[in-house]
Amino acid sequence: MILTKRQLNALLSIKLNPRGLHKGSSAVTMPALVEVGLVEERPKYRRRPGETAWFLTIAGLKALANAEPSEVRSPDRH
Repeated sequence: MILTKRQLNALLSIKLNPRGLHKGSSAVTMPALVEVGLVEERPKYRRRPGETAWFLTIAGLKALANAEPSEVRSPDRH
């Protein structure tokens, strides 16, 4: 599967947020990643009942690991 730069960056954003990426983040990109099994929606860890977030699946971690470094942006820490 070929992923766009935007999709790879969305996967990286999730990886950098191990407690889950806010559900409103990358709302356009995430449904396609869920459909192919790279991302899943789960309840957030120790948060309000019913609050969900995006999490990487094993396949998502593998896809990110197999990406060329030049395809994925370096995380900005501003």
